[in-house]
Amino acid sequence: MNTYVCKSCGRKQYSAANTTARCIYCGKGPIELEPTPENVTLTLNRQTALAILHKLEAILDDAEDSYYEALERKSPELESFKGNMAVTRQQYSALRRAYQESRI
Repeated sequence: MNTYVCKSCGRKQYSAANTTARCIYCGKGPIELEPTPENVTLTLNRQTALAILHKLEAILDDAEDSYYEALERKSPELESFKGNMAVTRQQYSALRRAYQESRI
């Protein structure tokens, strides 16, 4: 979903389209694509953070199991399983690190 900002009225509008002709509120323009932020800050309570960590840990376990099963079967999708496992490891490690840093 893309976020567009009207330079005439300043209001935001949302669209799955890559371009938009005019503002849906004022009918003018120009309409510009709002940049996507690189980092997002979330505030989670301890219970929610731990629940997310446990879920990611379970997903990582499943990804590893699937990878080793694909390896045994000599599956042609082995690289896909390997990629999924790597992405999940990164997500788990990043969230784990953030959680530990927040407890300091």
